[in-house]
Amino acid sequence: MKRFLYSLVILLSVLTACERPISYHGEYEEPKLVVQALLSAGADSIVCMVERSYFFLESMNNTSNTLDNVTIDIASTFIDSLQVLRDVTNGNEHKLYLSHPLQANDTIRLIISHPELGIAIAKEWITPKFEAEIKSAIWDSQHNQCRFVFDFPDAHSMPELQILMQCTTYITETRIVTKKNFNGYLISCDTIHNTHTYVQMIQSKNKIFNTVDNTYEEGMFCGRTLSFNTDYLSAKNIEIILPIELQNDTTTIKLSSGATETRYYTYTMDSCMFTFEAQSPNSILYMKSMRAYMGLNNDNSDAMDIGALFSDMLGIEEPVAVYSNIENGYGIVLSRTTHNILIKDLTQQ
Repeated sequence: MKRFLYSLVILLSVLTACERPISYHGEYEEPKLVVQALLSAGADSIVCMVERSYFFLESMNNTSNTLDNVTIDIASTFIDSLQVLRDVTNGNEHKLYLSHPLQANDTIRLIISHPELGIAIAKEWITPKFEAEIKSAIWDSQHNQCRFVFDFPDAHSMPELQILMQCTTYITETRIVTKKNFNGYLISCDTIHNTHTYVQMIQSKNKIFNTVDNTYEEGMFCGRTLSFNTDYLSAKNIEIILPIELQNDTTTIKLSSGATETRYYTYTMDSCMFTFEAQSPNSILYMKSMRAYMGLNNDNSDAMDIGALFSDMLGIEEPVAVYSNIENGYGIVLSRTTHNILIKDLTQQ
């Protein structure tokens, strides 16, 4: 035992003696502008985040997180007179009010200037809407599913576009609450309505969804988001299945007073909305690189926000495999344009 303690003391002494600072002899990287923005066709404003990068040895404790004296200009291929009318700032967030709405197929340049960090430039193409058409909407109560048939537009002028498809349902919960005393006489009866919103699982057998981003199970492409490319020749009568169970329920509890309370739950789907989001080539490259960097699998993570994903990158100056379209800076300026189809009436089957 004494020999063990003696050896432990020697080991600790050796380990303690090995603790010493190691000098960094690499090249210092100057801070640069970090830009994030999302552009959409038809929008008359842009929200742009502008921050700065930090070298990994740089202390951030004594540095303000707010970047002042930032100037943002805009240039268009289509509209020579496009300009920023007003820049409303909230910390590092800049809301840019434009003289004209952004136009589909236009190429936009954002020029971000700072007196110490220089000028960063981003160029992005504005994606047009992917205007699908609904042909039929059927509620099949026997199989607890909705079936929809769409016609997609003819072959797109930009076949490298990727479209993300989602379905949001709006369901009303009606709750009837009755109370009876210990003799069984009705004391009260209240009716309460609540509306719930869900991003539903969607399914399809159509081969247009045969991409690496979609999950294929039991003969169906499925997910809360389905993706497809616009390089198809024809896409008519695309069937989409929405499995959904609206099961009514009843619960009864006995109160401490001896009375009983019964709750009757009924559910009805008021409407649903399909969203088709057209993503630019820059958006596709960026999201693929971010999934790889974050170690995510190849499913379409349903709420992948560019700000949330990129926030983890701030402060990293070493080369990383993340796509960026910012010249003389870091970050990403993407274009995504959505087309929504609201369906209120379902044919009963």
